[in-house]
Amino acid sequence: PSSQPAPRGTYTVRVDYFANCGATAPVPYEVEVRANNAIRYYCGTFNPPSSDHGSEGSGRTITTFTVP
Repeated sequence: PSSQPAPRGTYTVRVDYFANCGATAPVPYEVEVRANNAIRYYCGTFNPPSSDHGSEGSGRTITTFTVP
């Protein structure tokens, strides 16, 4: 982890299932977000076919937070 604080601003955390890769069952994901002296965990699944090939702004929004 970086010892430098993140610049002030609002951040959006997204998870993008870039490519289906032939998945036939749900694909799990886990995200750890460390912000504002807190650690939060998010878990979920992508259900095939959920691929969007990573276009700008794509993916599932997990959380948004502001660094003061």
